[in-house]
Amino acid sequence: MADLSFGVSGPTMDFTVTMKIADQDAPRILNYLASTDYGKVTETVTDADGNETQETRDATTEETARAFAAGILRGLLDQTVRFERNEAAKAAAEQVSDIQPVAETPVVAEEPVAEEPVVSEEPVVDPVTEEPVANTV
Repeated sequence: MADLSFGVSGPTMDFTVTMKIADQDAPRILNYLASTDYGKVTETVTDADGNETQETRDATTEETARAFAAGILRGLLDQTVRFERNEAAKAAAEQVSDIQPVAETPVVAEEPVAEEPVVSEEPVVDPVTEEPVANTV
């Protein structure tokens, strides 16, 4: 059997979680990790003239495992910060109170006022016939 372990050691806790996997599965896992960025190491190489270049090589088994563990830790730290920010945003949102009107005043629509017809005192004359017509509106 092969062991995959995760441990925490600190002032408030100290434990290790170990999971067993079949011996034939350990190389499969390492092969997968080696095919990812965890299985590559990029180093700065300086030649005899002092020129620096970046060279990438395959990581050793231990380098691959350490890179994978560092990746898990980075992910855990990022998720922790994201969680704490979301919790802080929720707590801040809960502190914002609703805005209510001081007193509710119903809006009453005014009915239109009918105007009285205007009756002229002067006679109205038909412009064509020039004869008087009734004074109606």
